[in-house]
Amino acid sequence: MSKIVKIVGREILNAKGKPTVEAELLTDDGIIVFASVPSGTSRGKYEAHELYDGEKRYGGYGTRKAAKNISTIINDALVGMDVTLQGEIDRKLCELDGTPNKERLGGNAILAVSVAVARAGARASKLPLYQYLNREKSSFKMPDILAVRRHIAVGANRTVFSPDSPTRLCRAGTYRAFLPAWRHIVVALFERQHCCF
Repeated sequence: MSKIVKIVGREILNAKGKPTVEAELLTDDGIIVFASVPSGTSRGKYEAHELYDGEKRYGGYGTRKAAKNISTIINDALVGMDVTLQGEIDRKLCELDGTPNKERLGGNAILAVSVAVARAGARASKLPLYQYLNREKSSFKMPDILAVRRHIAVGANRTVFSPDSPTRLCRAGTYRAFLPAWRHIVVALFERQHCCF
């Protein structure tokens, strides 16, 4: 068992010079992982809320508030939890925020912590991240790059539909063939309210 000792949030700049948030997670057995999240340019109605400072710095797009939420509220709630309990931790993050679109703590803060937990869980399990995420074939399938692109999973019992091999996804034409099917599935799940990103 690898338990969370500390989670620190910080504001960083992405490759385009735009602020985003990073989570650093430390465990009791010496694992240290980092996770930063993309700052989206689209603002779809189903996307989680990215928490920004709203100050003059960076045109209002600073992420110190989100980073502070990671270092305080989220850290306090998750210290002592086992990093291999991804679903339980994600549920706790959603409950802690308490809003449908993650506007209290910020979807950017929640996602950074969730990804850091996944990385720490993989390290604790001595597995590459893609294998760790794919270990339970019935509930969480790799690659999750398409779902992560949507920024945040707000449901704990989510299934990601994907080919059984990330290598197959990367072969010529496979990605193009897979994407329309994936979009169709997501739209169908949204319509039936079985899926939310």
